Amino acid sequence: VPEEHDIWAVDLHLEVNEDSGRFHTWEAFEGKDVANSQATAYLSEAGPDAFDAAIATIEKSIGVLPQDYTLRCLSALALGRSSSLFSWKESEQTFHQTLQGAAISGTSLRSSESFTASLLTIGNQIKRLRIFSDTTRGVRHSCPAVFALKSCIGDLLDAIDESVSARVSIVRSMLQLQGLVARPAQLLAIMTLLVESVKRCQSDESVISRLADSIHEEVQRDQVFADVLQILLARVSVPWLETLAGNLGFADPVAGVSDDDAAQDFKSSIQSSTAFVSAEDRNLLYETTSAVSLLRQIDSNHALTGVRTVQLASLSPVACFTDSALDSSSIAETARSYQEDMISLLVKGRPNAEPTTADIRASFQMFGNGNFVSRMCAALFSEDVQSAERRRGTVPTAETVGLRLGASHDERWPPASSELQLSLMGILDDSAGDASISENLSFAIRELPEVEIDRVLDPHSIYALDFLRLQYNVTAPLDAVLTSNALNNYDEIFRFLLKLLRLVHATGELSKQVLKTRPSAIASTFAQESQLFVSILVSHIMDLGIAPPWQELIQSILNLERKLEEEDTKNEIGTRAHLGIEGLQHIHEACLDRIRSRLFLKRKHEKLRNSVETVFAALL
Repeated sequence: VPEEHDIWAVDLHLEVNEDSGRFHTWEAFEGKDVANSQATAYLSEAGPDAFDAAIATIEKSIGVLPQDYTLRCLSALALGRSSSLFSWKESEQTFHQTLQGAAISGTSLRSSESFTASLLTIGNQIKRLRIFSDTTRGVRHSCPAVFALKSCIGDLLDAIDESVSARVSIVRSMLQLQGLVARPAQLLAIMTLLVESVKRCQSDESVISRLADSIHEEVQRDQVFADVLQILLARVSVPWLETLAGNLGFADPVAGVSDDDAAQDFKSSIQSSTAFVSAEDRNLLYETTSAVSLLRQIDSNHALTGVRTVQLASLSPVACFTDSALDSSSIAETARSYQEDMISLLVKGRPNAEPTTADIRASFQMFGNGNFVSRMCAALFSEDVQSAERRRGTVPTAETVGLRLGASHDERWPPASSELQLSLMGILDDSAGDASISENLSFAIRELPEVEIDRVLDPHSIYALDFLRLQYNVTAPLDAVLTSNALNNYDEIFRFLLKLLRLVHATGELSKQVLKTRPSAIASTFAQESQLFVSILVSHIMDLGIAPPWQELIQSILNLERKLEEEDTKNEIGTRAHLGIEGLQHIHEACLDRIRSRLFLKRKHEKLRNSVETVFAALL
């Protein structure tokens, strides 16, 4: 093809004229010079005004709200703030729309109401969570874990507010606003459920347990917020873990609370922590807490009582209870020494030959000391002593005084406290051969219910001495083993044995009178049979009811001591002796429980015990 006929060889520099023809472009086809050529044929492209006009022919509304203005109000609502369209009502704890029935420009009324309802839910959740996170509300009824949860909720709300506020200025449509608050809305819904789940919880343990269960269910459903929820649970658990560390000796105890009260409250809470602490761990925590509490009473500056400070909030769960400064051998040595001291106080006594606690219990409260029994019998029942009651015309002498219970029919009963003190003075010290015994052991007046007071007023009743008790003041560290329940059991045993002692004296005096007066054969037989009955009963009670359980208790403690000595000899600390303070307390109370069962002192033996006391009353 000749070059002059090449169709692609176009001289673009030539001016357009009739000879050269016309150049055609796509812009020429737009037809901008044609009237109404730019109007769209589709309603969706016609803009919000056309849509509002079209929708007005289908549904009725009170008016149309400008989109820019409405978006600003909805954005404020998404942040939990009031505006001219949405106001917060404190009484109802919810946002209310001030203008009902108005559609947003560019949307239908139904679509506007649906979108507004979703943002109202978000706004209500934020506002209610803000109120919950206020630490000044419900201070009296909140536990530390709830305060920690309040702090976490407040931090989450601040983070959501910061994130949404930073991007809300670029929002130009409802779809953009909906996309902006979609993820925060999911997190707010989860936080609302967590708060609702712990509203009725009264303790740290119940709060942690409920949160752990709820968070576990949520993570199983969706792991989007797994990291956030894990951090929240960890922060809420910090107060409980700090208390645990303080009671276990890993940190200083909580300031402003006494060690005894704090330890007792925490031990009670441990027993109720069944949801997230296994039974084995609960027992271990309970025993360790008891041991540390006791150690603090003895030596508050001891290295194992919490002189180190552990910042649980900044440590991992494992690091919280790990301290490289602690020497395991030192801990084992301290525990071994402490167990030896406890056993020595219970069984072996002190180096200066003071009576041990076990000796005092067996000798006095369970009538194991014959000298004490005879001295007390004379002070209470003997007619050969001078009466402690002061009367006109009588001059007190230097003779031994006593209560002379049942010696006469005109005696005043019960005796005054001064008469009782005068009669029983010196019995304990003389019987034990140690003047220091009265520092912890003393006679006292028992508080009786109104039902039993009338029985005490009759000196010839078997219950005449029910007001008298032998009181033992327990000091540390023995108070960890000799609990109030154990002391009550000792007192109950002493009360029963005191009735037996009176029967022994009464039947013995009856036999003496029979020998002096030579009555009829029937009276003589009754005196002999009654004395034999009481003698056999006392023998069975002492030899079968008290001695075997008590000897078993002493043997268990001696076996524990032997194991500790073997550990020391072979340098195998903690390998043989596994009985702690709670174990000692358990075997001690089990011993007393067996004794009470053999003496018919339990509630299930009430009918049998009443029958026995009826026989006692007949003998008197």
